[in-house]
Amino acid sequence: MAEIIPAILESSLEKINERLREIRAEASTVQIDICDGALVPSKTWPYGSKDQQKEFEQISKEEGSLPFWEAFDFEADLMVGNPRTSAPEWVSAGVSRVVIHIESASAQDALRELQEMRNGELGVKLGIGIPSGARAEDVDPFMGLCDYIQVMGIATIGFQGQPFDRKAVELIRALRVKYPDRTIQVDGGVTREHVRELAQAGATRLIVGSAIFKSADPRAALRELRSVAEL
Repeated sequence: MAEIIPAILESSLEKINERLREIRAEASTVQIDICDGALVPSKTWPYGSKDQQKEFEQISKEEGSLPFWEAFDFEADLMVGNPRTSAPEWVSAGVSRVVIHIESASAQDALRELQEMRNGELGVKLGIGIPSGARAEDVDPFMGLCDYIQVMGIATIGFQGQPFDRKAVELIRALRVKYPDRTIQVDGGVTREHVRELAQAGATRLIVGSAIFKSADPRAALRELRSVAEL
């Protein structure tokens, strides 16, 4: 059985709000995809404008809050150029999990500094994101710094609605053999037809965006994915 987690990639806080309303009371954890135009070409909230950055700054300074913060645990998938700077801001904004991608220039430094923060009272889980075409050994330098692994299920990250990259299945199998007790999640391109295969390969969390939010009834789509994952 694999846990199904909705993923939101949107250009404004208002649209994030809309998506959260669509699955409220049906999901308890949500991944928010964050793109700043540096690691990937696309930009999402809060990196689309100076006004959005000011909006996020208020939240990170605890002068505001993420939408429906009382109803969801948030995971920030940081597809950004410098997670060393942005990760602490998202932790201050109230997320409970952070994914940092190995392609980011400061990935190890960011994880190391977050680990140092965790020696205090920081209760945030840390994940490392790797491309679908990576090798299992590519995560080795990061394994003492993270709690879980996120395999990307698409060839080009930062955009929803892309086809699933089957190289991700073999990578998950190899990672499950290498790290039998580690949480492994897959993000990108996941649809109903992939759920059982990914779970059997060793994925314990499936991050799903388009298959939920582009459906006529996101709550029903989420329930259906869960029912397949439980088979």
